[in-house]
Amino acid sequence: MPSQGIKKLLGNVIQDPQSANGIPRAEIYLRVSNPQAAFKRSLEAGAKLLSPIEKREWGDNAGYLQDPDGHIFAFAISQRL
Repeated sequence: MPSQGIKKLLGNVIQDPQSANGIPRAEIYLRVSNPQAAFKRSLEAGAKLLSPIEKREWGDNAGYLQDPDGHIFAFAISQRL
């Protein structure tokens, strides 16, 4: 995802990738059968909620988290048929 895209999506909950040095420059996007369960397990393991699971403009229901090392990841389920 382009830097401007992730900043637009997540806003001020992350450092601006355009001006940051040494922060993650990628996201891990996982389509899973039960994103709510994956979210719950991740939060219990120490992840930080960045954006809840919700319908996204590209057709997936996706939510974003940050792991304790600062990496951004998403759990999603496709709603497109």
